[in-house]
Amino acid sequence: MNLLEYTKLRIIAYEKGAKNIEIYDNSLIIEYRNHLDIDINLLKKYSRRFNHFPDDKKIVIYSSNPEKSLFKIFNS
Repeated sequence: MNLLEYTKLRIIAYEKGAKNIEIYDNSLIIEYRNHLDIDINLLKKYSRRFNHFPDDKKIVIYSSNPEKSLFKIFNS
């Protein structure tokens, strides 16, 4: 994924309610505002596992390729 595709994807994520996105080696952390407009079935499909922390308004997605998971979740 090049920088332009990544930037476009972040814009789409922000439009769907994401506030901050952090990508690490095997995980992806998505902080959101009031509501994150994504399908829970996509999270189950494109991640090994995920944790939702509603008090912190944060979702942690564990995946072997977090960039690909981010693309699949927000580009559908």
